[in-house]
Amino acid sequence: MIAPTGEKLNVLSQFYAVVLNHRMGSGQRVRWSPTHDAWTSSRDYTRYLGEPWRSEPGEAFGEADAPYTDELVAALVVAEPVVARERGRSYCEYCFSDEAQAHFIAPNVTGEPTLYCVQSPAYSVVESSGGNGRVKHWGSPFGCQSVEHHIPSGGYSRDPYIGPVAAYVYGRPLPADEVINREWCSRCVGAAHNVRNNSAASGDDELEWAREQTQTDVRYLSRRMLDHYGG
Repeated sequence: MIAPTGEKLNVLSQFYAVVLNHRMGSGQRVRWSPTHDAWTSSRDYTRYLGEPWRSEPGEAFGEADAPYTDELVAALVVAEPVVARERGRSYCEYCFSDEAQAHFIAPNVTGEPTLYCVQSPAYSVVESSGGNGRVKHWGSPFGCQSVEHHIPSGGYSRDPYIGPVAAYVYGRPLPADEVINREWCSRCVGAAHNVRNNSAASGDDELEWAREQTQTDVRYLSRRMLDHYGG
């Protein structure tokens, strides 16, 4: 498969960001840079929390920074209809906007290029319950042990406590830049592949399986909030 070049790649410049996996592996990712008209790689995020991306294109193992060819092709399949603004179609389930600049593309937990919204968080990408700020987690019934429900509360120290202002079944969703900058938790990635492989092997529908488990988890969280805050 030949990697797309030139005008094809210019489509990516219209998005807030496009992040894919580095073609040389090595745990790095690459981000499309409209300034350089090329890919720049990620740094070691555990060491460069404030500057997770390199400022100039470089090389890894003697090869210029770039994503896997099949992943780039898949990302363009996601990107091109948004840029084309096909009449009567909406590509964002959150803001229903067709503006490419209001969206970014990044690998989901199984590595597939996915369209995300800048304005509204993706509930499937969450903070660790431990809050170490280094990785992102799969907000689902099948995420790792660091994925737990989160109930933010309102009120200030000088004001009366006003109780919960939101409840997230699988953890606090991350803002766009954190989704872009953080790497996936390796345990969540493994769990996602296991779910996909096991459901395929058993002939079960993966989404229906997750939906049923989520309903159980929502009921549990509802009971907990009622017991704790209902008086």
